[in-house]
Amino acid sequence: MKKDYLNRIYGSVFILIFLFLTFSEYERILNPVPDFVASGRYIDYSILLYLSRWIIYLLLLIAGVAIFFKSKRVNLFLLIFSVTVLLEIYFNNAIYIIKSLTGYPKYILFGLSILCLVVVGFSLLKTKKTSFIEIFLSFILAITIVYLPNALITFYF
Repeated sequence: MKKDYLNRIYGSVFILIFLFLTFSEYERILNPVPDFVASGRYIDYSILLYLSRWIIYLLLLIAGVAIFFKSKRVNLFLLIFSVTVLLEIYFNNAIYIIKSLTGYPKYILFGLSILCLVVVGFSLLKTKKTSFIEIFLSFILAITIVYLPNALITFYF
């Protein structure tokens, strides 16, 4: 009974963090910097630039809902979320010219990704139910989520 409440609290925290980050991003999009708006292609560029960030937020919501309802694939969703966030932070710092992930969302997502990796690691040691295919799938999906918007920006602009 106690574990059920902990799962619901953990899932609810993920969903609340998703709502907080989403509303703060929505505010930033509604009040853009005037210099970029004058360039004419700001909307297309900002959509492509922040596409991976919004996909990460969606993965955060999916992971929170999966934890809340105790899905069988919680480890897969947590692993996809954490690997995607860590790759996005790495590419954001090492490769991207214009940073797509900055400020407090970066630190919140980094902390959540480390927490998810710890949870998946303990779950893997305890139950040994995560297969190699799930791990491989999560890495391929994370690379696709992080690289695709950058490739589209390079192609489009």
